[in-house]
Amino acid sequence: AIGEDEEGWYAAGVLIFDVAIGGIDEDIVMAGFLKWLYIGSEFRNRGAADALMQEMFRLLAGSGIEAVLCDLPIDMEYVEFSGYLRRWGFEFDLVDVDEVRVSLDILMKKPDLCGNPSENVISLNNAPVEMIENGTNLAVRQKNIAPDLEERVRLCDKDISCITVEDNKVVGMTVVNRLAESVLEITFLRTFPYNPKNMVDMIYFISGKIKNKYKPDTEIRFTSRNDLTVKIIQHLLPDAEPLLVYRGVSLTMVEEE
Repeated sequence: AIGEDEEGWYAAGVLIFDVAIGGIDEDIVMAGFLKWLYIGSEFRNRGAADALMQEMFRLLAGSGIEAVLCDLPIDMEYVEFSGYLRRWGFEFDLVDVDEVRVSLDILMKKPDLCGNPSENVISLNNAPVEMIENGTNLAVRQKNIAPDLEERVRLCDKDISCITVEDNKVVGMTVVNRLAESVLEITFLRTFPYNPKNMVDMIYFISGKIKNKYKPDTEIRFTSRNDLTVKIIQHLLPDAEPLLVYRGVSLTMVEEE
């Protein structure tokens, strides 16, 4: 949201949205996903948020997308914001999001994470470009992945992110992204097809690399996008609980003129 005064243009606020892709039985469902809306305090109650929301709905409707999602933490800080979103047609329900956040020092105390990886695991820094491309192509064909996985591969920590190779073929890939100074997200962790040995091999590799590179108070985030990853997290962190959020859904669209 751009404003203008006698001193020139200024940024009054920002809205970030994405397109989420999921499957229901055999159908592929696409929905907009509101990820961030912020208006500078001095510019609030002047229509900037409404203008940004209207533009998001207009763009999504013009692309044939009929729903917008938004997840809000269960926190008093978001009560006013959820009220604002309800005025835009959002209806909220309590859901579990299979996201786990744990500090590195706690994670490294888990014996299942400690071990020596085989020579089949190669960091993306040392892997040939064509192997990285092959691994990315295999990854984006999987179900329930982040819609921007290719971009996350490009921006990942390539010392820690890795591929597993057998007979010169990529059979597994792990992508780790640095979200902030002391926050890492394990964005992708799968084998092609599922192989417990290769999965453990990659876990040994990334855990050792993270331990050597980052401070003990670094936060590690896992987001489970399939049942297999949920089971792995439940095995490694049996006391962890999923993040509870309010999932908002709005079917209010602004048609293209």
